[in-house]
Amino acid sequence: MKTVTSIKKYQSYMSVIFDDEITLEIQPELMIKYHVSLGKTIDDDIYQELVDENLYLSCLRAGLKALKKMMTVQELTTFLNSKGYGQKVIHRVISYLIEKKYLDDFQYAKMYISLKSFQQGPQMMNFKLTEKGVNEKLIYKALSTYNEYDVVSKLCQTKLKQMKKKTKKQAFQTIKSQLLSKGFHLEIIDAVLLESQAFYTSDEKKLLELAYEKAYKTLHVKYTGYELEQKLKEKLYQKGFAYEDIKSYIEQKKLHSW
Repeated sequence: MKTVTSIKKYQSYMSVIFDDEITLEIQPELMIKYHVSLGKTIDDDIYQELVDENLYLSCLRAGLKALKKMMTVQELTTFLNSKGYGQKVIHRVISYLIEKKYLDDFQYAKMYISLKSFQQGPQMMNFKLTEKGVNEKLIYKALSTYNEYDVVSKLCQTKLKQMKKKTKKQAFQTIKSQLLSKGFHLEIIDAVLLESQAFYTSDEKKLLELAYEKAYKTLHVKYTGYELEQKLKEKLYQKGFAYEDIKSYIEQKKLHSW
């Protein structure tokens, strides 16, 4: 038997002290349900029932508060565990939240893919969702409506318009590298780039002129003649210009200024 010796009211709970000096932070509705009042004597079975239900409500409320931000089952389980709740009560709370659709890993995966579709490719999204504990079958199902080709096409078009100072080769290599690092599939990237030639609008002839002038300004101080020519070709080729274009342009420059 336990007798209530003190009750203090706080914003979200009641602090109840019993005659054996045990203190419980009891949820307000349980105070009414179990008729907890100053001087009230509670037998051991009812007391244990109160403790268990109070722990459940406390854990549930912590879970609901955390779910103001969408979480996976694994993420919420980890969070509640970090708050010191035991596995038994966490399992009960998680089961309830899944049943009431507060937790839904499939919906989480769909939302994640929708938000990250232009930031991450399917391979990276699969990796990130797996890390968050989402089942592989749910990820596959959520990705089934994701049009990777369409996403990559839009990204390529946008990126090509931003690369007016790069050669076509540089631009395409940069885009491929960026998209691969974000988890898009190589075969999709290659297919899209093959069809994206028209979206490259830079004037490579003008770029070659500018690159040549910059390289010549640096290199002609150290090199002359054949060696200068080779160094210029090497430098310009590294920048992505076609070898025949480089050769032709240097021949023209040699005729007029060398």
